[in-house]
Amino acid sequence: MLAVAIAITIAEPKMRHLWEPQITVNADGTASAAATSLVKAGALSALAIFCLMRLAEQTYSPFLYFQF
Repeated sequence: MLAVAIAITIAEPKMRHLWEPQITVNADGTASAAATSLVKAGALSALAIFCLMRLAEQTYSPFLYFQF
């Protein structure tokens, strides 16, 4: 876990531009966001749902001395 944390800390400044939204201004003056922001939002939503599913699948452990 420590090695992963260190690797993320080192790689984050170099990969920051990947997570920043890329907005372009069209010739008629309107702005549009890049499609990659939708992909990122979908990936993060899927990751959040996966994390919630992992938390929900933990087994229920009733109080041990309740039966006595």
